[in-house]
Amino acid sequence: MIEKDILDQYEVNEEQFYAIDITKNIAVNAGAGSGKTRVLTARYLRLLKEGAADSVDNIVAITFTEKAALEMKERIRKLIDIEIQKSSDINLKNKWKKIKEDMENSHISTIHSFCDGIIRENYNLLGIDPNYSIIEDVDKGTVLDRITIEAINDIIYDENFSEALKYLIELYDTDFIVAGGLKDCLLSCYFKIKECGYDIEKAKEISKDVLNDFPGVDSIKDKISTLQQTIFAMIQKIHESYEKFKLEEGYLDFNDLEIYALKLLRNKEVSLYYKKRFKYFLVDEFQDINEIQKNIIYNLVCDDNNIEERKIFIVGDHKQSIYGFRGTDYKIFKEVSEKIKKNGEERFLSTCFRSQPNIINAVNEIFVHLLTPYESLKPSDENKNIEGKKVELISYIKQGSKCDDYWKDNKELLKKGSKEQVLEFLQNLIDNTKGELKFDIEAKILAKRIKKLTKEGFNYKDIAVLLRSRTNLSNFEDEFIKNDIPYCVLGGLGFFEKQEIIDIMNLYKILFDEKDYLSLFAVLRSPIFSISDSLIVIIIEKIINGIDIYTALSSIDCKDEENCIKRAALIINKLKNERYFYNAYDLLKRIIKETNYDEILLSQPNGFQKFRNLEKLLNIALEFVNKDIYSSKEFPAYIRVLENYSESSEALLDTEDSDAVKILTIHASKGLEFKAVIVPCMSKDLTYNIIYNKPKIYFDNNLGIVFLMKNDKNEYKPEANPIYNEFYKKACEREIEDSKRLLYVAATRAKEYLGFLGYEIDVKDNDILNSFMKQIKYGLKMCSKEDLIEKIDGKLLIDEKYDDESALKENKITVCDSYKKMLRWNYDIIPSIQSSISRYLLYKECNRKYFFQYIAGIKDTGNILKGLDLHEDINYKLDDNTDISASVKGTIIHRILEKMQNNKSCFDIEHEAEKIIKEFLDSNDFGFETVKFNIKKYIEGYFKIESSINNSLKKVKVETELSFRYPVLENSSIYINGVIDRIDIFKDKDSYKAYIIDYKSNRIDNIKRLNELAEYYKYQLMIYKRAVERLYRIDNRNVEVIGNYLYFLDCGEYRFFDFKDDEINLFLKEFSDAFSYIGTYDKLEDYSCNMSTHCENCDFNYICI
Repeated sequence: MIEKDILDQYEVNEEQFYAIDITKNIAVNAGAGSGKTRVLTARYLRLLKEGAADSVDNIVAITFTEKAALEMKERIRKLIDIEIQKSSDINLKNKWKKIKEDMENSHISTIHSFCDGIIRENYNLLGIDPNYSIIEDVDKGTVLDRITIEAINDIIYDENFSEALKYLIELYDTDFIVAGGLKDCLLSCYFKIKECGYDIEKAKEISKDVLNDFPGVDSIKDKISTLQQTIFAMIQKIHESYEKFKLEEGYLDFNDLEIYALKLLRNKEVSLYYKKRFKYFLVDEFQDINEIQKNIIYNLVCDDNNIEERKIFIVGDHKQSIYGFRGTDYKIFKEVSEKIKKNGEERFLSTCFRSQPNIINAVNEIFVHLLTPYESLKPSDENKNIEGKKVELISYIKQGSKCDDYWKDNKELLKKGSKEQVLEFLQNLIDNTKGELKFDIEAKILAKRIKKLTKEGFNYKDIAVLLRSRTNLSNFEDEFIKNDIPYCVLGGLGFFEKQEIIDIMNLYKILFDEKDYLSLFAVLRSPIFSISDSLIVIIIEKIINGIDIYTALSSIDCKDEENCIKRAALIINKLKNERYFYNAYDLLKRIIKETNYDEILLSQPNGFQKFRNLEKLLNIALEFVNKDIYSSKEFPAYIRVLENYSESSEALLDTEDSDAVKILTIHASKGLEFKAVIVPCMSKDLTYNIIYNKPKIYFDNNLGIVFLMKNDKNEYKPEANPIYNEFYKKACEREIEDSKRLLYVAATRAKEYLGFLGYEIDVKDNDILNSFMKQIKYGLKMCSKEDLIEKIDGKLLIDEKYDDESALKENKITVCDSYKKMLRWNYDIIPSIQSSISRYLLYKECNRKYFFQYIAGIKDTGNILKGLDLHEDINYKLDDNTDISASVKGTIIHRILEKMQNNKSCFDIEHEAEKIIKEFLDSNDFGFETVKFNIKKYIEGYFKIESSINNSLKKVKVETELSFRYPVLENSSIYINGVIDRIDIFKDKDSYKAYIIDYKSNRIDNIKRLNELAEYYKYQLMIYKRAVERLYRIDNRNVEVIGNYLYFLDCGEYRFFDFKDDEINLFLKEFSDAFSYIGTYDKLEDYSCNMSTHCENCDFNYICI
């Protein structure tokens, strides 16, 4: 029996204490919720406390994620603080203080950070630049996407491969090459080869040897050999180009870090140095390491293939190994554990501090029949007497839908029907599907069970919905919205599948590739343009026949949709002409502005969430641009890769701490816990993807390159190629085995309630357990304990009614206080009338002109207001004869000033200005130097103004290009939008104050002109002042605007305004009245012409009656 004070000293129980024995190597099998992180930190502390380690530099702790490393460091610091506080000996106290200081440089990190450290210390032995950067996976994927396309093109035009390509096309068709199928297969093979630690020659050798020795392939051996040579030629080109890119740009990727570190540690001198320096290794999540990482560790802890004594501590759980798709292998954990046992111990942590007894018992009884070996969990002393809720199996009878029959009866139309029949068929199929899919029913059941849980004492924030994949996420979201259930989607779910993101990206894609007919079809029928399917078919037909998009749209004669078609033609044509003038971020902003897509989204149900998602996409675009290694054309490829690599969830309307249900993948839930867990979609076929989306070309670490081939009936069948069939069978088996561990992880996240949801499936003898439902039912059948789980009829849940529906409505997702704290702006929801200051100024100048431009939609106005030069968004030619519009001129100036504000310490104005101008004009173009000269004049004007303004307050922040939106008057349905050029924010004691600055590039000929423009633009500043004071916050405090500046850059003069509230209120009343009128009247006779001296310069004078 271990003394209690020793257990208290390290804050562990008896079972955990044996695992922190620092006199021997130990491998720990740590069950779910058994406190393995506590054991890791306690062992680390004990190494320091009992003198085994001289300093933190002697200890290496490897974690699976950076987040886990930071958490471990923080836990150890807290334990060290306790040691400092309780130490009475001054020397001991100082020792612990020194250790705490050294923790900043401790070797607690991911395996990749650890490898990075070794490489940077020995870069000279590798002959690499020590100043390399680590390329992120998303950038690696995007660059390789481009490189792979180039490699394919090189081989296509290489006569040496003409015969091989002919067979490749014969086998997989042209679309496989052109539409990206070959590219995806090549990338998959390349990643798998590198994942295994092979070079290309080794991969070739494996493939060739397997082909020569495998039985039953004689009749197809020559064809496979030819295919192998072709595919490896492409992979070799990909590898060479990627290596060249990394060398030129100074990059290493994560795979390089592992390979280079292993190469260094195979050098005896290097290995010996680190063995002496690093005396102890602690490795977390050992079930999730790969072969290369294992060999890195072996080279640091082994001597003559035996692990040195007291050198290593590993902790893991094979039952929770769920990252096999990343190349990890849980069998390595068992292999290393056996090696450790030769001069150490294997220990088990089986006490689960997380879950209540009913959940633990059910998990044990079911999974002992699914996972081998299985180490049972036991409840903690604190939980063992709690009579908790039984685990629930919620099921319903799956019914066929009308769409099943409709599909069977009419699917031949896809092959034989006319275009009209095909369109009608697809639309009817969609209509017949609505509301009848099994997952719609499942979503209803899920929503009802969540509501019932809230009646049973759970808060929404206590509940997590864990999904195996994101396929049916939208069904659940729709039902949650209908039932006023607040939720937030976390950890890699949903964002890129949101319709608003798909729509805007479809428009972006067709600007660079108008032959992307799928994207074109989708965007034309989206809310952005709302064109009918029948017309879209005609439009695409014209484009296929060689007509450009603008002409195809313009040639459509349809009175009912004339405005929609004309609008689409003008917008697409305008954006297409501008696409190379902007980076991806600015182009995306242009798309949103031209289409008013933000306004469209805000007018829809759940519009604010959609609007926030759009903002998030803009942030992603900005990150893309700041990497400075891509062209704007590559943004869609970047998004596609990001979708696979990142954990981009939807923009949050609720934080993780707010009262909202959490929806996340099971993978993302690893390491987390929730009071209540529901796992839906239990009956989905786990092998669906591998069966119905078989990869045509794949690299297997044992079989090499495998090819899906056709049988005698010209059908793709695994059996047509025995090598592929071997891979396919193993892949299906692996998918099912991996899924059992995934289900185990999901089940062990629950503390108090665990529910499984799916449609009824019978499990027969010798059934393949290809669904979670079958796995649970098989486990129940084998344990023969009918009362272990409570079975619930899901249909009965749907019929349950609640008396307090009004109480539930209080939880409806709005822009809640917890969310507002995350924003710089206070937002209100969905306007009915959109307005802007520039629209108001145009309306004030001439009602009739406003009608033509904004109500009639005649926007191709040429030289409108050329004489006045008031509206900076109207195109006209500068007097210097350079073909550049005022809007482009303004954009250049604003971008230079914005960059200058954000990079003051290292900003080369002349260089940056020239760089930005070149985005709009080629340096060889006529007028380039003149534009450059004029822009320089504006910058000089800017500095002249800045030097003449003195301010004694301390500036704490500068905001640039800040968008806003708010109701003109309280409770008004009229909303105003705008963008503020700059806000200078100052700290004055405990309050924040601000100056608003707006840049103007109008030509100034005399003082009269200057004063006229100042009077004209002052209304803009009134709007900005009210917006900032009502919406903007710092540290959750409002900001007082104490002054407003107009910077007239052309002459280097400014005008200052200090508006009173009464003055602003009077103006806003006029503004509101104007747009109330606009919202009510829409006929030409309702808008009179002002009949001013400007009429002769007005582009509408020839139609103004």
